[in-house]
Amino acid sequence: MATIAANLKLQPAEATEYFRGKGLQVTWSWTDMTREAHAAAFTVAKATTLDVLSAIRTEVDKAIGEGQTFEAFKKALRPKLQDLGWWGRQEVLDGETGELTTAQLGSNRRLRTIFQTNVQTAYMAGRYKRYLADVENRPYWRYVAILDGRTRPAHRALHGKVWRWDDPIWQVIWPPNGWGCRCRVQALTEAEFQALGVPLENGSEAISTIRVPVNKDGDTMDVQVVRYIDEHGQPRTFRPDPGWDYNPGVASQANLDRVMAGKLEQAAPAISQATVRDMAGQPQFGQWLQAPTGNWPLVSVPPADAQSIGAASRIGTVAGAVVRAAGAASVDYAGAQLVIEQGILVRNAGQLIYVLRQGETVSIVRAQASGDSLAVVSVERLTLEQAMADADIAAAL
Repeated sequence: MATIAANLKLQPAEATEYFRGKGLQVTWSWTDMTREAHAAAFTVAKATTLDVLSAIRTEVDKAIGEGQTFEAFKKALRPKLQDLGWWGRQEVLDGETGELTTAQLGSNRRLRTIFQTNVQTAYMAGRYKRYLADVENRPYWRYVAILDGRTRPAHRALHGKVWRWDDPIWQVIWPPNGWGCRCRVQALTEAEFQALGVPLENGSEAISTIRVPVNKDGDTMDVQVVRYIDEHGQPRTFRPDPGWDYNPGVASQANLDRVMAGKLEQAAPAISQATVRDMAGQPQFGQWLQAPTGNWPLVSVPPADAQSIGAASRIGTVAGAVVRAAGAASVDYAGAQLVIEQGILVRNAGQLIYVLRQGETVSIVRAQASGDSLAVVSVERLTLEQAMADADIAAAL
């Protein structure tokens, strides 16, 4: 059997980075966790002890990093799970009701599901990161299904359709889109897209949410669906499996942001300041600004400044929602750290306001404590006349 790594034609580095960024989460049912939580934490339904979960995670990590086949994965993991007693149908304590119930624990079928789900998700998250780094050259993304007898008709119907890289539809239909989904995405240049002779789809108003059942007990959950026109000109709706209507590459960004902010917090102030300046100058930051999700570690303020307003962290992160509301094109986010380092600090009602005059313009960065973090709530560039209209800012000029 060919490895998933070979099928995707992708080096495992990005996939391994994604998987190793996950924490561990004990759950009774796969639906106990949100789709975003699945991107940030590794879990296996009914693996309710950390020794079992850790054993599975170790072998999944090895499978991703070494490009193992399923047979090699099964051969290494099965005896470990049997030694831990996590195998076959057993009477166990229900994690939801607290009652004894008979449940299927380890089996060859479950191992295949664990292998396919985690390896495919990790590789597709890694591919998303790689594609984002090359959107200037390959801005068109084409949905690709495996066209054989095992392909679901709904997935087959999306095969060959092309959307731009920043189309919101990729937040919903980026593979995998369900259990056992083998779909992928192909990045295209302008010439390659034109050679296909297919229309460019627009998913800006195609996404909606429906509520669907998820088990025999009648539990339900929201699932995002997308509308499109098929090859016969008929309207259709694509619905991912419940819990799979998200982009693992995007959802994992929030987890990676927390990891990066934590590392910056541990570094010396001068190093963390230099690092955030460098990060803001990278192409990835410009790409994030065009489609901001999660948070971005934007500034590093002096420790005493953070302490003065009761902020537990000196690393100021800006939320994607703040960037979208302000409009990235009109704001100099890349210059925010310069304002922190060269500007004048004004404190106002628990908020840090940094003001830097540059000729007839004034740059302003505002940050405030938000739970355990420091949130950058605005970055502005005003004319001198506009800035003087604000008494707090005028006092610093």
